[in-house]
Amino acid sequence: MHMEGWNAGVKYDTLTCGCQSQVDCFRSRVNRKAYTTSSCGSRRSGLPSPLFPSGVPIVAATSPPTRVWIEDRECRVVEERADPRASFAGHVFETPWDRLQLLYFTGYANWNYFTAPFLLTQSGVNVREIGPHEEHGETWQRLQVQFPSTVPTHSAEQTFYFNEKGLLQRLDYVAEIAGAVGTHYCFDHASFSGLVFPTLRRVVGLTPTGPLISGPTVVLLLVSDIVVSTNL
Repeated sequence: MHMEGWNAGVKYDTLTCGCQSQVDCFRSRVNRKAYTTSSCGSRRSGLPSPLFPSGVPIVAATSPPTRVWIEDRECRVVEERADPRASFAGHVFETPWDRLQLLYFTGYANWNYFTAPFLLTQSGVNVREIGPHEEHGETWQRLQVQFPSTVPTHSAEQTFYFNEKGLLQRLDYVAEIAGAVGTHYCFDHASFSGLVFPTLRRVVGLTPTGPLISGPTVVLLLVSDIVVSTNL
């Protein structure tokens, strides 16, 4: 893998997109129907990243999310939480989440998804090749990634799989705050403003013998209308 290429080119400031999601693992946590369709945006670290889930007030988080809050339509803060990750202490898979916890989870997850693989070049992120992997008749190169505590993400250690074109095909991780181990597949890559993104993502369970491809879909994410821009 030639990671130096991920640092080259134009530096973008803002990304917005449309998303449709099916998130079955949240059935016991929140009102799932309220979060099936949304648009989201992300800016450079420290700036607000608004999300607009269907049927709820405006909600926002810093990007990456270190504080989350909900505003009414007059932009008044009605709920907020600093250090949202700490609120998951002691949780198990069946523990219900409130809206701010769901906002934190979707905020950091989407920030990770839309900034990879460039996220892997950030200071403090350690990456090493661990050999090829055969799947679906293809050979994928694997990167074992160790994230620092300053990067909000599913788990400190994750494995990324890239095909011969350098496109992300799969990643394995422990969603620590959700209490689940998953394999995250990426399909239907498309180019937007010169950057390539997967437009279909599916997460399934992961066991010691491999992904549960024929099992239930934990998360299904359809992405459209991606716009990236720069203020330079």
